Amino acid sequence: MQKKPSLKNITFLAKRIYQLNGLNHKSCDRQAKYKSMGAGSSGVLKKEEVSKFWSVSKKVLGKGSFATVRKATKLDKDDVARADFPQEVAAKIIDKGTCTNEDLPLLKDEVDIMLKIKDKGCVQLYEMFESENHLILMVELCNGGELFDRISQKEKYGEAEAADVIRQVAEALKYLHDHN
Repeated sequence: MQKKPSLKNITFLAKRIYQLNGLNHKSCDRQAKYKSMGAGSSGVLKKEEVSKFWSVSKKVLGKGSFATVRKATKLDKDDVARADFPQEVAAKIIDKGTCTNEDLPLLKDEVDIMLKIKDKGCVQLYEMFESENHLILMVELCNGGELFDRISQKEKYGEAEAADVIRQVAEALKYLHDHN
């Protein structure tokens, strides 16, 4: 049986996110500080309620081992802090209670990578919120479903279509390899 992460490990993750953004977690003004990580991204972990800024749908878009993804809509279109964010994003809601000690390094790696990458072929992380029971990552909303499902539904999948998909994947992989 896998052990649940301790509060110490979850606190470490939150501190690590602050460090990645050049912030001191003890003195961060959570309402005012935004460190730009590039076009349309802040990367700052907020201890505020996500519901102050986003309306998160009840409909589940996807579900993983310790996270659920739902669509979220920006509440204030004139919010200066979120001016570069799209109106709709995906809220990846991670249940801290279901994360094991083995999951924490994977989650930390995911956040570390997402904070560094800025490419059209890679999902963009906009901001993060932390509550007592959840860590919520506001990421780029990818509409259209799973690639495998789209290919399976077609009667005929042409070489040009396949080449276009492979080109996009190869460009994203090249970007990731170029940025370690």
